[in-house]
Amino acid sequence: TFDNVKSFAQWWVDSVESRIDTNIAPSEKPRIVVQNGTQFGSITLFPEQEGVYRSIVDAFWISKTARVCLNDGTMGSGKTFLAGALIADIFHNKRYIPEGPMAILGQMPYRVLVVTRKNVVRQYKRVLINMGLDKYLGNQIIVTAYSQLSSQFGKIFIKETFDPYTEKTSEQFNEGVAPFFVVWDECHGLNNPGTKQTKFCMAMNRLRNPPFQIFMSATPFVTI
Repeated sequence: TFDNVKSFAQWWVDSVESRIDTNIAPSEKPRIVVQNGTQFGSITLFPEQEGVYRSIVDAFWISKTARVCLNDGTMGSGKTFLAGALIADIFHNKRYIPEGPMAILGQMPYRVLVVTRKNVVRQYKRVLINMGLDKYLGNQIIVTAYSQLSSQFGKIFIKETFDPYTEKTSEQFNEGVAPFFVVWDECHGLNNPGTKQTKFCMAMNRLRNPPFQIFMSATPFVTI
């Protein structure tokens, strides 16, 4: 106890070192604990990839609160591996097979469509092979370039109709071959509504039941 404020203040000043020694424990080196993520084939997700992967799986197929997401991870954050993990989850859990009499649709090609830059197609395929998905590639999983959407390949999905009165062409997506899941890698390439690739994306999203989609880009949208 102290008789007055002045005596308390003097004690406070004189006891600084002893109070520090009493109340602060000896410093310890911080421990970093890294827990392995889910493994697909020979690839294991890093913790930061694991968190994003689980959040998207929950939103798409468990809590069913979303059908589209945007991943704007920086370059080197593993967006390709994230996309591969989602695709692996789809096939491991047979999410692409509808329940009931429509289950036959699960045997159709093009269940998953990955659209990316031409010089990244081979890299994507290699990642999917390393994740144990090689048996699906080329049939139920298609990895293609944006430029292919305006070629004969794109015509598998899109029917163009010309209106002679308005002299405008409209695009209609073939619902019978609509993918279950689409990866739009480098999605900033869809910034021009007049291009074939953007019209492809817009036509697909006019479907009554559009695919689950992930849009991925490390390019800031303010620079597009």
